[in-house]
Amino acid sequence: GQVTCWDSAADGKMLWQVNVLTENKVKNLNWGTASTPLIVGDRLYEQGGDKGPLAVGINKGTGKIEWKSEETGKSGYAHPILVEVEGVKELVVFGGKAIYGIALDSGKTLWQQGWETMYDVNASTPIYRDGHLLVSSGYGHGSIMLKLTAKGAEKEWEGKDMASKFPGMILDGDYVYGNSSGKLKCLHWPDGKLIWTESINLNDGGSLVKAGDKILAISEHGKLYLLTADGEKHSKLGEAGPLF
Repeated sequence: GQVTCWDSAADGKMLWQVNVLTENKVKNLNWGTASTPLIVGDRLYEQGGDKGPLAVGINKGTGKIEWKSEETGKSGYAHPILVEVEGVKELVVFGGKAIYGIALDSGKTLWQQGWETMYDVNASTPIYRDGHLLVSSGYGHGSIMLKLTAKGAEKEWEGKDMASKFPGMILDGDYVYGNSSGKLKCLHWPDGKLIWTESINLNDGGSLVKAGDKILAISEHGKLYLLTADGEKHSKLGEAGPLF
């Protein structure tokens, strides 16, 4: 729960440091407060802990907590994201028990969708585009697509074809690529239709990057894979390792 700001122009001098858990007098999560902070304007937004504010906003100049979400409870491990819904900006926070839309100015809860995963591991960063929000978890839970409007959030579909435990999914054009319980899968956006599965063994923690029509994936145990992937077409070009 500790956030530190360094001045890169002053030989790495520490400017401030704040422990979100200590400041809010809350418990840590089982695997630590591991979400990546999100910077919007003069604030840095981060998920909280257990039995406190779901998220907090830290002044990036002073390190002071100056914003707290109305919602309290158990936070998750995913990176908060900023979305624009019908011209209004809001935070989407993937908490430990649900997905929340939170007003950027007041911290009030705009909507929520329950989403409970084994061990409360909600860790994969959601994807948003054109009013559609894709959220995924591991342990066989799967994914949900929400349609966001000024009135709130409505479920479009829910399924088990994509179950991303930790790594982020990639949206490229009208296709989503991700590590689903160790297998590389491609879904169509936004209807969630399964396009293909490549049965390379990435394990739950394997990650991937995409550049053009190439995907470079590395398994949890260090095996490297190179593939071509362009929507409906894909093929494995080679593999190496394990590297460690």
